[in-house]
Amino acid sequence: MGLRGDLKGSFITAVALTTFAVGGPLTVNASTTPQSAQATTSQTASYYQDGKIGDVAFSLSDNDTGKTLTLNTGDSGVINSTDVERVTASDNSQINIFPWNNTADKAAITKVEIVGAAKLQLNGTAAEYFFANLPNLTEISGMDKVDTSGATSLNATFASDPKLKNLDISSLRTPIVTDMQFIFDGDEALTSLDVSNLDTSKVTDLSYMFNDLPGITSLDVSKFNTQSATDMRNIFGNDSTLTNINIDNTKFDTSSVTDMSGMFTGDHALTTVDVSKFNTQNVVNMGWMFEDDWELNAVDVSHFDTQKVTNMNAMFANDLSLPNLDVSHFNTKGVADLSAMFFYDKKLATLDLSSFDTASLTAARPAVELDSMLAGLNLSELVLGPNTQLTDAVKLGAPNGSDQWQAVAGGTVANPLGDRGYLPNDLVALYNNTNNKLETWVPYSKVTLKVKSPIYLYVGDHFEPKTAFVSATSADGVNKTYDEATADGMTYDAGNLDTSKPSHYFVTYTYHLRTATVEVIVQDKSTPIPPTPGPMPTPTPEPAPSPTPTPNPQTSSQAATPQNLAPKGSAVYALNKIYLYKRANFNKRDRVAQYVQKPRVYWPMFVVTGYSHSTNGTLRYQVRDVNHLSKTAGKRGYITANWKYIRPVYYQSKHQTLTVINPRGVNAYKKVNLTGKVKNYKQGTILHVTRFVHHNLTTRYVLSNGQYITGNRKLVEMAKHKPARYVKVKRTINRYQTVNLTGHKKRIKKGTQIKIKNYDFSHATNLNQKGALRYRVAGGYITGNVKYVKVIK
Repeated sequence: MGLRGDLKGSFITAVALTTFAVGGPLTVNASTTPQSAQATTSQTASYYQDGKIGDVAFSLSDNDTGKTLTLNTGDSGVINSTDVERVTASDNSQINIFPWNNTADKAAITKVEIVGAAKLQLNGTAAEYFFANLPNLTEISGMDKVDTSGATSLNATFASDPKLKNLDISSLRTPIVTDMQFIFDGDEALTSLDVSNLDTSKVTDLSYMFNDLPGITSLDVSKFNTQSATDMRNIFGNDSTLTNINIDNTKFDTSSVTDMSGMFTGDHALTTVDVSKFNTQNVVNMGWMFEDDWELNAVDVSHFDTQKVTNMNAMFANDLSLPNLDVSHFNTKGVADLSAMFFYDKKLATLDLSSFDTASLTAARPAVELDSMLAGLNLSELVLGPNTQLTDAVKLGAPNGSDQWQAVAGGTVANPLGDRGYLPNDLVALYNNTNNKLETWVPYSKVTLKVKSPIYLYVGDHFEPKTAFVSATSADGVNKTYDEATADGMTYDAGNLDTSKPSHYFVTYTYHLRTATVEVIVQDKSTPIPPTPGPMPTPTPEPAPSPTPTPNPQTSSQAATPQNLAPKGSAVYALNKIYLYKRANFNKRDRVAQYVQKPRVYWPMFVVTGYSHSTNGTLRYQVRDVNHLSKTAGKRGYITANWKYIRPVYYQSKHQTLTVINPRGVNAYKKVNLTGKVKNYKQGTILHVTRFVHHNLTTRYVLSNGQYITGNRKLVEMAKHKPARYVKVKRTINRYQTVNLTGHKKRIKKGTQIKIKNYDFSHATNLNQKGALRYRVAGGYITGNVKYVKVIK
């Protein structure tokens, strides 16, 4: 079970402690003597061979392998909750006891037969533990006679029957069942289980439902309606050979679930599971959720809402094959336990904890709440945020390929600019307080690599890699010439460089841990190449001036040009909140404009007009605001060049498939300069790409029909993305005329299903307001807030 204790219920122990007297009625009545229910009568009691519960007679007979339990329904077959004896378990819950699973000789039963003219009608809680705790039971015949239409609970009905090979529940009807916890728990011999006919629409407790089924390799719960579910603890836990779980996210509703602890824990063979649509707004417990999933190589939790979560203990621990994990938006302010959260995820290369708030934990019991949180990792990149407060308890190790960590510090992951290395304990000490700096940390190396970019060539010229090389420093701090660096292992990859054709190309140099990219611009001979400034003349006045004090100019290694520098004249956008400043040294007094974080289709855009550096060497872009419909259009100033905040507007590589995301669609043209409009592709259209081309400082995609479209990331997105087509109203809402929800309104009742034309966001051109999701429907716009509407298709 990995890092935690056994979470399994204690009902088996409670049942085993209570036996029946031979030949007499049941001796325990929990409703009158609950404490005595845990006492025992004779531990040597044999089977109550003949008897009756409700209208059902039961008896035992010999068979070839042991005993057969026969349940004869007669002409009625009804068993109500009041017909069944109940005891109090150690956790104070009430559980059913039956003669056949509560005697010293229960191990003799190998078969159960249900006979009689009537159905076996189990009403209320009568079905709880009905066939449970029979260690040698191999088959149940007559399941088609079982009627659970009046049952409210199937708690542990078939639990702990480890030799039961087949179970046909296709005839079970469960329209009013609210409890299915432990129903199949511990049925180790089952190799398949068809639950497609189970009605789960009213079930609140699904905990441990399929727990500990080592013979099951596939589970199909695509018919499950979980709109009422609040507890999913270990629902799929400890199914060690399970490789596939078929979940229909339009029906598998988790919006009311409060406990997901152990949900997929111990599923050693599971390689992927689709939780991308899980609504976790009410979840409190995510402990052990994906723990010990040894083969898990993909899980998307990037959208998880964790604002109410208090427990993330071992959430991803021992996921030995997991290479990527996006927890960059996790809100951990209320989490009381992060211990072993990423323990021994040895293939994880990058971990972004920038949103993690651990201040309250370091002030409480860090040795417990943060114990081994980062132990056993082999990271190449670690992002720590302002409130990511650490202690030695996290057991942070060294990064992959080095014994020390280095800050990117305005550089890039490939070429960090941090001025020193930090041993793991030193980095932890650095973040053992509040108000830390948002920073990306990578393996430390003295190796440096600098190149010159861009390089201009005429068509037909030969690219000489030595001309783009500026400098390199080896791991022992020795400066290297181009030839020396090449002899020491430096390589370059020219990619698809073809100097016979005018275009933009990229050549990547690699020297040990460092990489640097040179943009090679091949132009027609009719196009003048920008001149490279030569050395300036050195004046020698007589007499030579002697200023006092002697100037001491400050230089900084951080003034190096990063590999992803946006060329002058190209467009960039802001992913996150930024400011426009008057000067390269950023100061609140010099702020010209604020740009909040906007939805992708409305990211603020700028044109790079130049470069500058702050006094400490941090690169800045000199820009012009080109958000034409905003109040800031035309403003000039300086913005950060940090890759986390600023990116090129245009894609820089080919993608086979694109999805149109702009609310007004994207136009297709006959020519690469986007003239000769052919048509407009609507939002949500999937486009297939055959070629990728540069045009001046922009990029274009050539579609399979030969048409050209822009490579602007605000208009198209790589890969296939299916937009919502229908929503269902969860609470009464209004429909408005505009995307900002103004104008004539019409009320739409709860339960109404609405077809979506496309989606958009409010306050599109207002760069001081984030913008909220809206759906355009027939007659206007409605909110996209998940509190009010739910996507169903």
